[in-house]
Amino acid sequence: MAREKKKLSLKTVDETIVQPTPVTRIENHETQQQAKPLRLQVLESELGVSQRLELPDATDLDDLRTHQPGVEALDDQIYEENFIEQSWAPDSVGNKNIPWAWFVLIALILAGGLIWSLALVKSSTPKIEAQQSVADTIFQKNLQEDEEAGRLVDYLESTARKFLTASSIDEMIPFIRHAERVTPLMRAFYASHPLDHLQVKKLTKLQPITLDDRGTFWQLSFETIPNKTTSLLVEVLKSGEAKIDWETFAHYQPMDWDVFAKERPAGSSFEFRVYLEPDNLFSHEFKNSNVWNCYKLTALGSQETLFGYAKVGSETAETLAKLIAENSNQKAAGTLRIHIPLGIQSKMGVVIEKVMAPRWIYLDSPVSDD
Repeated sequence: MAREKKKLSLKTVDETIVQPTPVTRIENHETQQQAKPLRLQVLESELGVSQRLELPDATDLDDLRTHQPGVEALDDQIYEENFIEQSWAPDSVGNKNIPWAWFVLIALILAGGLIWSLALVKSSTPKIEAQQSVADTIFQKNLQEDEEAGRLVDYLESTARKFLTASSIDEMIPFIRHAERVTPLMRAFYASHPLDHLQVKKLTKLQPITLDDRGTFWQLSFETIPNKTTSLLVEVLKSGEAKIDWETFAHYQPMDWDVFAKERPAGSSFEFRVYLEPDNLFSHEFKNSNVWNCYKLTALGSQETLFGYAKVGSETAETLAKLIAENSNQKAAGTLRIHIPLGIQSKMGVVIEKVMAPRWIYLDSPVSDD
């Protein structure tokens, strides 16, 4: 069924403006105050005068507030002095009476503590006095030891200076160790070596040294002229005398090491102060390593090298092994009795007969095997 077509027509629009219904406003004091604009006076700018905002007088302050409370806003309420603090913690603030029994208890506790402290002080007084007495004794002993140590140092330095500045063998002999054995060695040595007359400038080192179980040795070093540094080993005997080891001072050898290595005097034994270290040179009479232990031998200030041999399992070999082991298997110093057999074919080999000392100083004067 076909839809009917409507005819187009114009519709009249009423464009008359509808006026709003007037509203009556009720004015009051506050709205009247808000309606009044507040105007601030603007000062004319003057040279050198700061521009500051001018406020009305105190009498005109009413105009600054939107609401001015009247006197009727105040009431007759009385505020407590601690109102704010009480309002924060009402349960923790209040006036409570403290029983006097607590004060009595505290006083009794304090009095008991005082009496107890006094009793402790009284009972500990004898102990404190005893400790003070012990402390005074130790102090006096240490003071005495310090004074004795000071005198010992002065004595050691004085003795060493006299020895170093001696101008003859006879002046040196009263200050040397093992004088009976060493005096002939000194005379033979200085027959071919000049006796240096040293000028001592100052003591540069003084150090105690323990050798084996002996703590009676001291090392002293001096700055001297013409030598730069001169060192001494000094032993303090039980008698209190200080004796100087001349053999280590002069680096004494029975003959020059380089001469001995070149000339190789066979059939004789000599006690040399040498460095030794393990080696593996096996040749000629000493080619069997199952029979011999080999050691490289050198001397202080010398160029020549020799090889010493000790029989495996002998007392000498065991002593040498111990000496080197105590020196971390490195080069060690020792005083050895060395022998060159007659008819030996090795040009650098010698026999180590005995370890005379595990160092270059004799703690005790060696006893002859004869």
